[in-house]
Formats: sequence, C-alpha cells, structure tokens
Amino acid sequence: MSAKLRVAIADDEPLARKRIARLLAAHDWVDIVTICENTAGLLQQLHQHPVDAIFLDIDMPGEDGFSAIARLPPPLPRIVDDRRRGERFHPSRRRGDAGVAALADELIDLAVAVAGDVAQH
Repeated sequence: MSAKLRVAIADDEPLARKRIARLLAAHDWVDIVTICENTAGLLQQLHQHPVDAIFLDIDMPGEDGFSAIARLPPPLPRIVDDRRRGERFHPSRRRGDAGVAALADELIDLAVAVAGDVAQH
C-alpha cells in the first residue's frame, strides 16, 4: 500500500488507548494521527487533521460516540466502534491476548476496505 491508513483513536480508558495504539503502530502502513480521551478532543483534532478511520469508544462520559459521529465533517471516515471490541478489550473483562488478535483481524479488514477507497481518489 503506497498511501498510509490515517487513523484516530478516541477512548476514555487509558489502557484501551494504549493497547490500540500499540497494535496499530506495529504496522508501517498505519499513521496514527491523533489519540484522544473524549469526543470533544477528537472533533477538534479531526477539523485540523482528517483521517481514514476512527477507533471510537461509543460509550464515553460526556458526549457519546454516536453524537460525535453525527458532528463529523464529511467525508465520513470508517468507524471501528467499541461495541465490537467491548468484551475483548475492556480492561476489567479482557482475558488473554485473544482480544488483540480479534482487533488485528478487524484492522486488516478495515485496511483492505480503506485501501480501495484511497486508491480510487
């Protein structure tokens, strides 16, 4: 892939942010543009730095992820939401590294989809 996949991470759990960032940073075709602990920070960053995908915790204090998605500027990036990784990634429920492997599978699927989008532009 010639163009890097530009991603943002938004999660109120420090451990989740760190784990997602570590997983993504292991791939040289991924560019982590911003890491935010709430949707306000995410929206502010996205106005300055557009991304191809957001790893977004839907259930955060304050404004939730759904509200943030509604306020994103077009074109909308792909969203990997917290509900799909909750059981696997939440620090209090995580068991072993199965969650990391499952999220890696989601990342690969996302990269293939976004690569097609990036190549078309």
